[in-house]
Amino acid sequence: MNLPVNYNLDLGYQVSKNFALEGGYLGASGGQYSISGGNVGKAPVSLSGNSNGLVFRMVGMLPVVSRFSLLGKFGIDYIHGSTTTQYMGNSISYGSSKANLTYGLGAKYDVTRSFFARLDIDRYVTGYVGPYSMPIILAAGFGYRF
Repeated sequence: MNLPVNYNLDLGYQVSKNFALEGGYLGASGGQYSISGGNVGKAPVSLSGNSNGLVFRMVGMLPVVSRFSLLGKFGIDYIHGSTTTQYMGNSISYGSSKANLTYGLGAKYDVTRSFFARLDIDRYVTGYVGPYSMPIILAAGFGYRF
């Protein structure tokens, strides 16, 4: 089993001390899973998947102490996901695109006037039903103010 690698690139504009707009690209690749035995039989079943998309968020910032703020985020995303299943030489692929809501929380620490560090936890509402229908992404990153 290989867990997917998640990545994103965001750009934003801080409108005021307490409000910002963000947009960006996000993706996940490299998720691969294999099972065999039991009801599946001796031949392994392999699953792999990728996803990528765009996101636009409004960010509320609550300064707590000097240089440290809590963040609340709400927005929309447009994500395309694809999966491939392989079993006994046969392959089935499926892909879908959908726009949905996203929301999250975070914290920001201003290291200098131009450089900051962020820790975010975001939930993406996919619109599907099942245990993985609302993935949670934990991200740590750095930013630069121009």
